[in-house]
Amino acid sequence: MNDDDADRGDPNAGSAGTAAGGSRRARWLGVVGLAVRRSLSSAGRGGSRQTALTVLGVAVAVATTLVVASVALALVSGPAVAGTDAAYWIVPGGSASSAVTAVEGQRLGQAHPTAERIEGFDGVERATPVLYTLTRIEAEEDAPYVLVVGVVAHQGTTVAGLPADPLAPGDPFYANGSYDGTWTGEAVLSTSAAQVLNVSEGDPIGLGGGRVAAAGGVRVTRVVEPTSSGVGQLPVALVHLSELQWVTGAAETDSADQILVRATPGADVHERLEGVYPNSEVLTQGGLIRQRAMDSQLPLAVSVAGLIVGVVVGALVVATALGFELLADAPERAVMAAVGISGRSRLLLVAAQGLTVTLAGGLAGIVLWLAGVGLANLVSTRLYDGGIVARLHPAIGAYGVGVALLVAVLAVPYLLVLGGRTNVLERLEDS
Repeated sequence: MNDDDADRGDPNAGSAGTAAGGSRRARWLGVVGLAVRRSLSSAGRGGSRQTALTVLGVAVAVATTLVVASVALALVSGPAVAGTDAAYWIVPGGSASSAVTAVEGQRLGQAHPTAERIEGFDGVERATPVLYTLTRIEAEEDAPYVLVVGVVAHQGTTVAGLPADPLAPGDPFYANGSYDGTWTGEAVLSTSAAQVLNVSEGDPIGLGGGRVAAAGGVRVTRVVEPTSSGVGQLPVALVHLSELQWVTGAAETDSADQILVRATPGADVHERLEGVYPNSEVLTQGGLIRQRAMDSQLPLAVSVAGLIVGVVVGALVVATALGFELLADAPERAVMAAVGISGRSRLLLVAAQGLTVTLAGGLAGIVLWLAGVGLANLVSTRLYDGGIVARLHPAIGAYGVGVALLVAVLAVPYLLVLGGRTNVLERLEDS
């Protein structure tokens, strides 16, 4: 062969290389398929106990991690988001971290006419000014503190976890700013507020002293179980905004702590809301969650601790249980070596089996997580009146798959080392 022939090479070399690559790929896919079938059959009825225990162990570890993440999400979102159905919050500048529980801080003036103007924006369904005040209410035995929330009542509005529907529509006492309209004296109480005040529907409550008593007093219109975790789990009373303004002195400037804005789906009114008040902030639910997550390190610490525990426990379960499985299957792998299956293919079989079992455990863990969150919330709400303690979110389910993959990353190298120690002759002789 001359140099030109050598440069041109064999015309069949490319097709031969392609065929070899295709054969290698098919062989590897076959090994992976075998590993998946072996894993599923071993975990099923009549199969290996070690594989079934591995799936169960990983499922419990992943489910525990996800439940902890759900609790952390409830800690972040509960007080800030769960208590209202608003899409946007207009709050004074610098008060984002306490947007729902701001009491006696900076306030927004001319709340009633501003809310009416916002309701004229395209895409806005309603705007609700909200005033918060923490006050002591005279009861039979003592004077406990209650968070009193003043709102303009709209049908379907929820604030601080309590519905405004039992209140008379609108804000009758406001009377276009004269504050001499109809005094309703209505109050919607959370169950915890009714318990600490020892009152029920129709009973009077000592809010505002003699001045309020002269106007007609305040009575419990309804006692409501909070719809979500957060502020509603505290002793909370929901009243008309103008009546609370009149009691607290905020009527002089028509002040509110924030304005909750509900928009139609798909409407983006964020930019228009930013121009309503100077030096104010317009927050969304996602922004409020992120802000509270930055302000509080507790949810992050809880999530990290849950992740570490779940991954370590899952990796130990996989390494231990599948390690015994590999030792039991050593004669079978020795036979594979004797019939010409390469060491690389045998290790691929081990890795694919470990990954399959771990992912199966992760998927089972997601199912256990859904059941665990439902059970925890049922116990909290039905037995202890504690509200929702854990929240579901699709991202947490995807997080569970990631946890399972991380467990596999830590455990599979150990399985490969263990599987690579097979002595062909010794195992064949033993078998």
